[in-house]
Amino acid sequence: MVKLSELGSVAGTVSAKQLWAMPRKARSCHRASVSNT
Repeated sequence: MVKLSELGSVAGTVSAKQLWAMPRKARSCHRASVSNT
């Protein structure tokens, strides 16, 4: 079985890669929605 800590680190690297892969427009839109909430 995969340890919870290992799963968390993997998810962290994946989300970080997705953030870098996201277009600038998508990032600015996400930032706007976050500031609205």
